[in-house]
Amino acid sequence: MRVVRPFAARVVREDCAPRVVTPLSASEESTAEPVPPAIDPAAYEEAPPALYVYRQRGAGTAHTGVVCDVAVEAFADGQVRGHEAVNPLRVEALVRHQATGTGPPALVTLLHRRSESVARIVEETMREAPILDFTIPGGLEQTAWRVVDGPAVERIADELSAAEHYIADGHHRVAAALEEWWLSGKPAGAGVLCVVQPMHGRRVTRLNG
Repeated sequence: MRVVRPFAARVVREDCAPRVVTPLSASEESTAEPVPPAIDPAAYEEAPPALYVYRQRGAGTAHTGVVCDVAVEAFADGQVRGHEAVNPLRVEALVRHQATGTGPPALVTLLHRRSESVARIVEETMREAPILDFTIPGGLEQTAWRVVDGPAVERIADELSAAEHYIADGHHRVAAALEEWWLSGKPAGAGVLCVVQPMHGRRVTRLNG
């Protein structure tokens, strides 16, 4: 089973992006009910299933990855590994929010060992004109490219589906997605929206106990 897949999306309009897009990661410490963001339908356009290259850059750092749908089963069976405990109250609040909210989902960040073929496709994609290129308040530059449909998408999906991944950010979102999946009877095709990045020399330490 392919665990990394293209996905249909609502892509923000570039002229609306600075006011509706938030930074890639956000604090998950609060146990309060998440507040659904206000959604302006006119700020988004429907897009067919695709993979995207996404770069967030600011303060001398840049993070680039592939945005994709990752099958919930990959988190349940251990192909995607976590390393942090989660707060049950926060997970419960996120489950309630995901069941009733209509806001855009927050991306879960995954790390994998660098694949040369995926890196080459990402580099080639970034040579093309981006579909989005803007800066949000705080100075973070956001750039996105759509991977050309065809062999490039197939190669990325195959390579990343075979890889072992580690959760870098989004443990609570993953736990909430798993809880919702179990409560729904483990429906086939359920996924988690992720941005998958190479480790680039970063090391993941496994802790026992």
